[in-house]
Formats: sequence, structure tokens, C-alpha cells
Amino acid sequence: MKAVRGPTQSVWEGWCTLRRMDVNTLEHEALGLPSNERARLAVDLIESLENLSDCEVERLWLAESQRRVRQVDKGEVAMVPAEVVAARVTDLLR
Repeated sequence: MKAVRGPTQSVWEGWCTLRRMDVNTLEHEALGLPSNERARLAVDLIESLENLSDCEVERLWLAESQRRVRQVDKGEVAMVPAEVVAARVTDLLR
């Protein structure tokens, strides 16, 4: 295999660094992008989810619900009664 040198090497090294980023670091970096680049990234990420199988979607929702339960249990977020949420939404839509 031929050694990678020059601009291609720096692109590859950048990609390797990106692959090692945790999601919080990646999010921080993405939020630092100009708005047009953030919008393009958001569209690409959403489109990447459209190809998931029903089983994968269910697995992801289960993981998200478990994460939210842990947040409530740890007191990181507060529960809001459905009636309060509905009233807030109604007020916002007026």
C-alpha cells in the first residue's frame, strides 16, 4: 500500500482526530460552525436517520427514554404536568 503524504495525509489525520472525539466535543465543535454549515450538517444528520430500520429506531428510542429516566432520577430535570405543557403550547400558538 502506498504511503499517504501531502494534503491527503492532513485530511486523513483530521478525520482520525474527528473519529476519536466524544459526542460532547463534536457537538461543541459543530456549534462553532457558521450557521449555513450547521444547517447543512443538521440536514445531513437527519437524512442519515431516515434509513434506519424499525428495529433500530425502536432501540434508539428505548435508549433515549432510559437516558431521560436517569435524568429525572438524578434530579437533573424536573417533571412538568401534561396540562402545564399543553397550556404553554396553546399560549405559544396564539
